[in-house]
Amino acid sequence: MKLTTSISFFLIILLNSYTAIADFPDIIKERYAPAVIKPYSIYIDAPSIAELNIEVPISIKSLQLPDNKTYVTEVSFYSHLKPDTPIMSYSLSANTLADGIKSRIKMAMGNNIIYAVARLSDGSVIGGETITKATYACSGGG
Repeated sequence: MKLTTSISFFLIILLNSYTAIADFPDIIKERYAPAVIKPYSIYIDAPSIAELNIEVPISIKSLQLPDNKTYVTEVSFYSHLKPDTPIMSYSLSANTLADGIKSRIKMAMGNNIIYAVARLSDGSVIGGETITKATYACSGGG
């Protein structure tokens, strides 16, 4: 019984710490107000480690849409370093799929948090995030 309680307590702490990461910066939330950004709905594909000042590929791997009639009208990517301005934005029509949108961005030193936010045809807003760590190149030869 004690082991189960300990594991449950650990999982609650772990889930709460992960939830805190998915909170979008206020400046991004204000841009989409009065709609509330539903987190964990966009899955971004990006490398977990990248070389500093090298362009790395990012893309939307998948989206969780509320139903098959709703489509994405706009997608924007943001960086935690300058969340007031999108890195890039795309306007989409009803016949365009947002899955697979690709681009490249340069990384700053350290952890880079990339946010993706999509406005849907029903007026709701979904989002997602990923973290890429940028380091100096680790090559042998001076």
